[in-house]
Amino acid sequence: MSSSWKYGLIKVAIEDEGADYEAQINLLVELYPLGNNGEYSSFCLARLQSIEEIQNAQKDIEHDGINEWFYDNGVFEWKVCSNCAQGDWDWIRSKRVEEKEKHSPDCEWHKDWHACNCGMLDNKRSFTSDDDK
Repeated sequence: MSSSWKYGLIKVAIEDEGADYEAQINLLVELYPLGNNGEYSSFCLARLQSIEEIQNAQKDIEHDGINEWFYDNGVFEWKVCSNCAQGDWDWIRSKRVEEKEKHSPDCEWHKDWHACNCGMLDNKRSFTSDDDK
């Protein structure tokens, strides 16, 4: 594919976590790069309408594996529409990721949170608290 987006399989949840029969739930999506860093940080549900698109999705997923970035950097919640009863996964980016993206790319924080020298930690604010979700 020559476009800037690609197909992906993203991790959204772990069902029955800790049990012998736990199962990972994944979602087939289209991934889009936003911003100047080229990272795929946005997604929407995949729309597969042909055999060729299914084959392209398979190739992208086999190449990249399961994407856990969204699971690790936000919170997925199953939402159901009160009007039509249709459900879908909603994702909210964690505040920690939003703060990270405000830094310049050469900031040590991007490489190692504890080695940050940009002053972000000077305010003593916790980025791992419950309000991070």
